[in-house]
Amino acid sequence: DLQAVFSHISKTVKVLNLSKIREMNDNSCFALSKENLPNLTSIMCPGCFHLTDVGLEHLVNGFTDQLEHLSLSACTITDQGVKQLMRLTKLQSVKLNVIKQITNRSLEHVAQMKS
Repeated sequence: DLQAVFSHISKTVKVLNLSKIREMNDNSCFALSKENLPNLTSIMCPGCFHLTDVGLEHLVNGFTDQLEHLSLSACTITDQGVKQLMRLTKLQSVKLNVIKQITNRSLEHVAQMKS
């Protein structure tokens, strides 16, 4: 049964690469949770133009003590979204290149993150 296979596979996934998926948006983020991806440590979303602060907030809320690596290059997030990243307790790396909506204020938020 396909659902059982997916259920088993999702329990082992550590890296989720969603690069350049045009349909990836804030609502898509609500399908991702610690319950169905308990070992997830990395999410790559470069080029997901419809991913905004709303979807990012859901990811941060859902994986606060889990995410180590996050790529948001070319997503549509703002300084407020970058500020949410401060809540990720295990974050080791974040990619924020090619994001037109963020300013130097985001650098201040990143600098305040605890290592």
